[in-house]
Amino acid sequence: MTFELPCQITSGTFNFPESMMQPMIMAGLGTGLAPFRAFVQEREFYKKKGEQVGPMWLFYGCRYRAKDYCYGEELEKWVEDGVLTHLRVAFSRDQKQKIYVQHKMQEAAAEMCSDIEEKNGYFYLCGQAGAVEIDIENAIKQSLVSGGNFTEETASEYVEKMHEDGRYNLELY
Repeated sequence: MTFELPCQITSGTFNFPESMMQPMIMAGLGTGLAPFRAFVQEREFYKKKGEQVGPMWLFYGCRYRAKDYCYGEELEKWVEDGVLTHLRVAFSRDQKQKIYVQHKMQEAAAEMCSDIEEKNGYFYLCGQAGAVEIDIENAIKQSLVSGGNFTEETASEYVEKMHEDGRYNLELY
């Protein structure tokens, strides 16, 4: 018996860092949060065993804090425990001006640039396919330019190299 998925998945697997010390920078859009909860749970497991773990970022985008932030307590507990080192949540509809994940990424440009470039970090994006993946990739490039020593051209080349090296991972549906 075969089953067809009702959606198109653009990537079937994630590449993971060779070292637990390498940063993991995740952007979860809506239900795209799901795999990242598992990533954090794994790092939490190793941290509790006494192993050192590197920086772990989560940019999470949803519409409303009251209706959509159902794992908020869990996420914030991981921050308190030092498993998630950076939690930046964008609630796009809680205020008049829409705030998205890419805006939150720009707010952390210098530190994110350091974790991507100097610490050889991995980037993950999961959520609904559409124009947003271009916006997210542009936010990474802008972070490299504003937070580091990149030009627009070298930032584009660096992100392309991340794709080639398996350090830029997409799971879009």
